[in-house]
Amino acid sequence: MDKTIIILGARGNSIDILDTIKDINIRNSNLSCVGFLDDSSMLQSTKVHNLPILGKLKDAIKFQHTFFVNSIGSPKNYTQKQNIIRSSGLKDHQFLSIISPYAYVARSAIIGHGSTALVGSVIAAETTIGNHVLILQNTIINHNTIIEDFVSLAAGVSIAGDCYIKQGAYIGTNACIRGGITIGEYALIGMGAVVTKDVKPGATVVGNPAKILHKI
Repeated sequence: MDKTIIILGARGNSIDILDTIKDINIRNSNLSCVGFLDDSSMLQSTKVHNLPILGKLKDAIKFQHTFFVNSIGSPKNYTQKQNIIRSSGLKDHQFLSIISPYAYVARSAIIGHGSTALVGSVIAAETTIGNHVLILQNTIINHNTIIEDFVSLAAGVSIAGDCYIKQGAYIGTNACIRGGITIGEYALIGMGAVVTKDVKPGATVVGNPAKILHKI
């Protein structure tokens, strides 16, 4: 069945998600991305990646018979990711999950609504991915790990088995998480960090081994 798609957010990760949709279509799906919604006033009535900005996130409810894809999740806005998405007024079931045909997802893995897994990502056996989780290129999530809603995983992240990544956390590029570790709500793991101990909610950790930089 043909599906019309609008991407929330027109910068950063959106072009990678758009390319992933094109890759999916090569495999005989028919996903038609018609444009973006973005809250930047400067982008209104312009085009990005040759597709129009159709309005702001609050305009999402105007579009009937349309599915939505989330591209929001950067180190600058990760703590507000849930609020930004909820400002659209959309329900979780109105979001599609976009999984690259060049990603590996185990048969026993569970993925919620509005989540994205880009090329090279691995989601291993008995892993649970919540709603609105962003998984960028070449990120590996090993067995029996739980990723809660609104988590953002940058490119090249490696998460060992039996980890628990709680709501809204952000894990930076090439960070490594040891097996059995819990990352607290809205924690930020810096680029290249090697996490060998649990991280408290709201903490920012950097380095090898990772140490607390500050806490919100």
